[in-house]
Amino acid sequence: MRKKWMTFMGMLAMAVCLVSCERAENTVQEKETAKIQQETVSEEKAADSQKEQKETLQDLKQKKAEAAVQDETDEPKYILPMAGLVLTDTLKDGEYAAAFESEDLVITEEEMTLTVVIFSYDRYVPEDIFEMKEKDTVQIAGQDILAKEVGIFTSPVSGESDILLNGGMEQGGYDFRCYADGDMLYYRIVRENDFPLYQSIGSITLPFAEEAVFVDYCMDNEGAEVSLTELKAHLEETQPYVCSELNTQITVTDGVITGILRRYTP
Repeated sequence: MRKKWMTFMGMLAMAVCLVSCERAENTVQEKETAKIQQETVSEEKAADSQKEQKETLQDLKQKKAEAAVQDETDEPKYILPMAGLVLTDTLKDGEYAAAFESEDLVITEEEMTLTVVIFSYDRYVPEDIFEMKEKDTVQIAGQDILAKEVGIFTSPVSGESDILLNGGMEQGGYDFRCYADGDMLYYRIVRENDFPLYQSIGSITLPFAEEAVFVDYCMDNEGAEVSLTELKAHLEETQPYVCSELNTQITVTDGVITGILRRYTP
């Protein structure tokens, strides 16, 4: 009986050992299979990544090529300023850059008149200027200027950005800067001291309003108010200071001069 029991226990132990070995072998096989599957997935991901990078690079090359072709096929633009001021027999109410001399002031028994030269400057649609490129042509003060070089300069002080045509003002070209007139934005050329590039649009003779005054800052920072009866003498006494488009502004209301302002200019 004891011998049979020992034989039974031996067979049971052998069976348990066989089962354990089989489980261990299955575990090893499962791990190897999982490892192979993981490596396969990694290889597939790597292949997909390389494919995506290759496609991205091809897309970039294609877009660059298309842009180059577009640049070559784009026709150069002819950029015109907005419709400007046209001098007529009467001026609309407003302020105007003007130039005159003491001889242009005429006093009679009936009235006092002043013949002035009116100045204006070109204004441009913003999109035309910041999309300007080489080989475009810009009409400036009635002349056609070919764009040989277009750049941008941002002031480190004000943060304002100017569009530079043909090297900008410092290299004999032009600086364009954006300004606002109410809700309307426009670009204009700036010269030294931020003056516009003025151009004469003609002369006109205007009478004075009775209450008109001449305010002169050419010598006094406080500004001297000069009456009409003293105006001719004052203009002669303050020579060689002149009244030019760079420092003089007339105000017109209902077709008559209601004020003249002369600023100090260095």
